[in-house]
Amino acid sequence: KYIGDAVLATWGAPLKVDRECDRAIEAAIQMQLAGGKPVTLETPGGTIEQVLETRVGIHHGLVLAGNLGSSRRFDYTVVGDSVNTAARLEGLNKMLGTSILVSEAVLAKCAGRESFVSRRMGIYVLKGKTRGIVVHEILGRRDGAGHLVRMRSAEYLENYRLGLEAFITGDWTEADRHLNVSLGMHDRDAEDPASRLILDTIGELESPPADWCGEVFLSSK
Repeated sequence: KYIGDAVLATWGAPLKVDRECDRAIEAAIQMQLAGGKPVTLETPGGTIEQVLETRVGIHHGLVLAGNLGSSRRFDYTVVGDSVNTAARLEGLNKMLGTSILVSEAVLAKCAGRESFVSRRMGIYVLKGKTRGIVVHEILGRRDGAGHLVRMRSAEYLENYRLGLEAFITGDWTEADRHLNVSLGMHDRDAEDPASRLILDTIGELESPPADWCGEVFLSSK
C-alpha cells in the first residue's frame, strides 16, 4: 500500500503465511540490493545518476486488518500500535545511519534467524511510547558478501558492541571509550550517528539514574 512516498507491506493478513518474519526481512534485503543500483534523474541542470536511499522498519504484532472506512469509501489496510511501531523504526534508521531496522519481536519469531547477519543497536523508547524496545540492524544474509546490504568493519562492530553493552550496564566510562572509537568509523558519514546518539545521552545525563535500564528516549520520529 502506498502512503505518500512510503510503502506499507504486511505478511500474515489477510491470509496466514509461513515464516512471515523471515519473508519480511528477505524482502527488505532484496529491496536494498535492488536499490543500490543508480537511477537516472532529470534535473534542471541536466541528467544525473543517483542512488536513492530506502529505509525499512519491521515489527511483529497484533493489528486490525480489513476493509476500513465508510460505506461509501473504504480501503483494505492494517491499523494498530504495531503499525505505528514499524513506522517509527523506519524513521529511526535516519538517526542511526542504518537501512533496515527490526524489533526484537521480529527476530524472536524468525525461524531462520541464524541465516541473517544482524547486530543489536540498543534499547529505544520511540516517540509517543512509554516503554523501550530492543532494536537490531539487519546487515544482510550469511550466504556470501554479495548478499550484504551494509559493509561494516569488524573493528567498528566490536567497539560499538562493547560500548553499547557498557552503556546498558551503566559503565559509562567504558562506554565513552569504545563509542568514541566507533564514532569515527562509519562507512559514509563523518561520524557514526548511532555512536553519537548514545554519547549525547551520556553527555546529557552525566551519570546513570538510579532506575537505569539502558533506554534511549527519542524526541522525534
